Amino acid sequence: MMNRIIRLLRTFVAYCRLWSVPLALKVVVLPKLLHRPGCKHKAVLAYIEKRYSGVIDSYRLKEAPAGALADDCPIWVCWFQGEESAPPIVRKCLESIRKNSGRHAVNVITYANYGDYVSVPQHIADKVESGEITLTHFSDILRCRLLADYGGVWLDATIYLTDKLNTWNLPFFTIKQDCPDDGTYVSAYRWTSFCMGGCKGNVLFRFLSDMFDEYHKREKGMIDYYLIDYVIAVGYNTVPAIKQLIDGVPCSNPDLYYMSLNMGRPVDEARLAEVCRHTSIFKLGYRDGVPEDRSSLYHYIVNI
Repeated sequence: MMNRIIRLLRTFVAYCRLWSVPLALKVVVLPKLLHRPGCKHKAVLAYIEKRYSGVIDSYRLKEAPAGALADDCPIWVCWFQGEESAPPIVRKCLESIRKNSGRHAVNVITYANYGDYVSVPQHIADKVESGEITLTHFSDILRCRLLADYGGVWLDATIYLTDKLNTWNLPFFTIKQDCPDDGTYVSAYRWTSFCMGGCKGNVLFRFLSDMFDEYHKREKGMIDYYLIDYVIAVGYNTVPAIKQLIDGVPCSNPDLYYMSLNMGRPVDEARLAEVCRHTSIFKLGYRDGVPEDRSSLYHYIVNI
């Protein structure tokens, strides 16, 4: 209990230093006291919308693209340390992506090769070098620039595919889930930033790239770990073309998290086969370690 209070106080002080006491209260303290994450979402969105109104206004009248993702558009995956250094479960995810890539070329982005594909503003590169921008957030920046410049589909390195990608012949692709908005996530289950794609020049990815560029000119810290989702939400709320793109995506992959929730449990092959009939994209993780139980779903996936 005491450790949690200390962490909360440290976060509060950091927010006061980087932003303001009122914002720190709304983002750090009130959601904890009231057990209402929606308080935080509202405060962060309001801050971004007001501070970056110039970028937002420049996109309000832009139109959604009329084209659709091609069946040979590139797939983008990132593992900064290089594929050979990835944990076994990540290597298995990459194997599944290649196996189900069809006509899509699979490009693995690393810290050594990202410059071969996109240019990054110097102020962002400097912050990455100093550690002010984490590699996790840097991958958010890269995915937006890659998708804006080339189009295609971004898949996190912990995405496991059991079938070919289906992008429904749409200009924007993501995983939307048929879940009621419980206030937990600012996305409200309408998109997943770890699995999304679009046509080259897509208004959403241009918007995200410009917003990140301006954000890192002005700010000295991350207002939230999931900044990318807040910026997408700002676009959804203020730019009609972005709202149109997101609203046009059907719900899919209802058991997106089935594998991650059952990694340490004995594999149920019959249940897994049933799940895979309506879900072909699964979000896994690698930070929970390797289960000791050799009959677990983790070992089943790694060894098939």
